[in-house]
Amino acid sequence: NHLEELADELQRPDDVAALYRQLLERSLPKALFGSVAERAVQFHEEWFGDTPDKIGALLSRVIELDPDADWAFEQLTVMLTARSDWDELLALYDRTLATTTDGDRRRRLLDDAAQVAKDFAGDSDRAAGYLQQLLVIEPNNLQIVTSLERILERQQRYNDLIDLWRSRLSQLGAEEARETQMRIASVWLDKLSEPGRALDMLRDLLSDAPGDANACEQVERILQLDTAETEIRRGALGLLRKNYVVAERAADVVRAVERA
Repeated sequence: NHLEELADELQRPDDVAALYRQLLERSLPKALFGSVAERAVQFHEEWFGDTPDKIGALLSRVIELDPDADWAFEQLTVMLTARSDWDELLALYDRTLATTTDGDRRRRLLDDAAQVAKDFAGDSDRAAGYLQQLLVIEPNNLQIVTSLERILERQQRYNDLIDLWRSRLSQLGAEEARETQMRIASVWLDKLSEPGRALDMLRDLLSDAPGDANACEQVERILQLDTAETEIRRGALGLLRKNYVVAERAADVVRAVERA
């Protein structure tokens, strides 16, 4: 108290600010560090309010020295948001996430970071990365899944989209799983021009749902695909014949053979 009074009387706030910063670099007990840090920030706000970079640097250093200083983290995020400094704000989230082990806090940080990256920074890649980490913590959160799907589709990150869908197959009911397998096959076929991989997925689907009409329709597309290798088209024909027989669709067997 006396020191801050002297800073006012002698108009020497820089000396006091420097002393505060020196004190914070010492190995102070955690509780004492927190008290000194809060007092230091208050002092900087009082004297250096017109130079927010100086306050931001102090808050950033406080967080580095004590990653659990939530008050400093919240205050710095407010400052960076007010300045629309999204790159620095996301960097702050990254630094904090790197040292955060508490599950609930990590979940909140990832959720906030994803929103900042998607809605303000316009950084879809980063937003997808945060959502992927968040999905590890909350694998059954459909809102996260939907948001991640939209971002990956918009960015045409089809391999990542397929990986996302594959990771969820075991969590889905039979009908939803078939729908997801159909989506995967369609992406392999239409977006990635990989008819062989599409056929493998459809083969898995038909092994669980023999004669499925939608799956057979997609297999017929592969059969008629001029750019597909001959062996792949032969595989498609064999799969169609087997499943049309199971479904008692003799006319379709003939039609498929004629097309082949």
